[in-house]
Amino acid sequence: MTYSTNLPTVPATVNLTLTEMQRDKMTRLQAVTLMAAMRDRIHVQGKDSNGTPIGTYTPAYIRARIKAKRGTDNKVILSLTRALEDSYEVYPIENGYGIGFNTMESMQKARWCEDTYKKTIFAPTAEERALVKQIADDFIVKYCAS
Repeated sequence: MTYSTNLPTVPATVNLTLTEMQRDKMTRLQAVTLMAAMRDRIHVQGKDSNGTPIGTYTPAYIRARIKAKRGTDNKVILSLTRALEDSYEVYPIENGYGIGFNTMESMQKARWCEDTYKKTIFAPTAEERALVKQIADDFIVKYCAS
């Protein structure tokens, strides 16, 4: 039995079919959507990159959170001053957009949080990666269907 396929040429065809403006729009939408999903997961739901709780705050830290008017919940959401979550930014990168922190202090704080809780927190979850892929799939269908 023999078969033939054009699979090796499909990515090149899709890349040629999407205009530069469409690729720019798609990758920006992917980055903005991913940033919002990660912000919600980390700073609202308090979950790491595996979708499990980051941890719980100590009673002493909960008192500091109460004093800062940030609630009484012991669920770790890595947000006291909101400086870390407010420092997420979409950046242009080669062939699209990415997300990162707009200050070195925030990058160091993120690393400290991962080291402290011994968890990967600031990487996308499988669901978040699937969301980014779905955006690409939708763009391909919309702009390359003809």
